Amino acid sequence: MFESYKDRERNRDFDLFASDPYDDWFIKNIANSFSSAVQKEGISEEQIPFLVVSFVQSLPHTEDDVTAGFDEYPRFPYETIYDEGSDCEDTSILAAALLK
Repeated sequence: MFESYKDRERNRDFDLFASDPYDDWFIKNIANSFSSAVQKEGISEEQIPFLVVSFVQSLPHTEDDVTAGFDEYPRFPYETIYDEGSDCEDTSILAAALLK
């Protein structure tokens, strides 16, 4: 699946990366994992955004010119997870998708 993302259009607003339906199933599975963990651990639902942001911020920061060979290379949420990290806009896109 990761290879199929290489041909996807990159010239779009960042919110369209976060709301792209192509990886909704994947994002929903991760979000459901957060919800299950919260219920299992007895954490309040109000804490979910903090957990999501902590998770996303724990991913390694990488530079696009090193990982993709471009100055600016916005990634879809699936790509950021697959690559196990990325730069600021990519982790923001991932956080927005998970919080949505």
